[in-house]
Amino acid sequence: MQFYLFDSSLAVAHLWPFSLSRSPADIPVGMLSLRAKWEAMFPGKLVGVIPTPTAAWHPHPFLYDTVKYPALCISSHCFPDAGLLEEAKGLLPGQSLWQGEHLLAFSASNPQQMKEEAQQVDSALAIQSKHSVRLLDRIWKIQENIAEEFKQDIALKPLPFSPLPEDWGNRIIGPPDRVHLAPGAKIFGSILNTISGDIYVDTDAEIMEGCMVRGPFYLGQNSVLKMGTRIYGPVAAGKFVKLGGEIGQSQIFDFSNKGHEGYLGNSVIGSWCNLGADTNNSNLKNNYAEVKLWNQALKTFESTGLQFCGLFMGDHSKTGINTMFNTGTVVGFSCNIFGSGFPRNMIPSFQWGGASGLIPYKLSAAKETARAMMGRRNIPFDEEQADLFQHILDLEQGQ
Repeated sequence: MQFYLFDSSLAVAHLWPFSLSRSPADIPVGMLSLRAKWEAMFPGKLVGVIPTPTAAWHPHPFLYDTVKYPALCISSHCFPDAGLLEEAKGLLPGQSLWQGEHLLAFSASNPQQMKEEAQQVDSALAIQSKHSVRLLDRIWKIQENIAEEFKQDIALKPLPFSPLPEDWGNRIIGPPDRVHLAPGAKIFGSILNTISGDIYVDTDAEIMEGCMVRGPFYLGQNSVLKMGTRIYGPVAAGKFVKLGGEIGQSQIFDFSNKGHEGYLGNSVIGSWCNLGADTNNSNLKNNYAEVKLWNQALKTFESTGLQFCGLFMGDHSKTGINTMFNTGTVVGFSCNIFGSGFPRNMIPSFQWGGASGLIPYKLSAAKETARAMMGRRNIPFDEEQADLFQHILDLEQGQ
């Protein structure tokens, strides 16, 4: 039976700023996004993703009339789960599956039932799930789940073992078969520790000389770990990423750079970001207290239950050299942060400045910066991208 993933408006709000420019299904956790995990676990079963009506990444209204009914829909912020899919398959048209007040799945027999507003937890057609489902319902859970997801992703994205050439000059501590090299990948003169997890270097990616890597670690296609980089896993980086300095327990999305010295820990960096030289974040408060993090859905700072919690930066944001971030800082979409001192620990989208003050980042200037950065990767900043920036700005300004 085929199924759709659907974006819940509430889940999208809780996952700000990363959900501004993508579905929760396309947020990577570990080596793969949630959508890619569903597709790998259940080949040919996932039809597509149903966006929210205001989704900036899907500016055109979703055509509900094109759906073949009855349609099984699973929330896009659910981690893939065979038990959830099996339980959802048993739903009759009009029924919905819940975990407490979290909508997990529903079966729709017409376009009206496809809409989230038609689903109510107190309805006679609402069924409580019989087993626990993990949810990506907060941004800090991205970095919190890297290690667990990494173990499953290795099984979904296997590579045959091939010993590293001796003349590459590496030192492996731990099981050597935990080092996975895709075609075209290279590792030179580095120390690789696989005792606590696998090290996976994807197609045409490179670990340069003098790096120290403790798994689990994933380096995406065409990405580079620059000379002397220190990695404390779990760390996962997407494609066309450049990394340097010291990094621990962090998720870096596609096309972002942290190419120089500086510490990044317990953090999540969106796509098309650039961290200037010696950009650092704190991931532990001086008094060792639990970290609170901004939640856009609640419009307030929320307790995370975590002692270690770092920087969460939306797509297309940048920092100047020597930028510093306090523990538990959230930066919105397309910001340019620079200057001495610590900026505030919640920075809205399209902001320019730092600790001394913030002003609106002009849309024209933000688009020009994006056009220049994307051009370096031979990816055009086209009309669709321009519309995305405009739509996000309108959403953030409440228009």
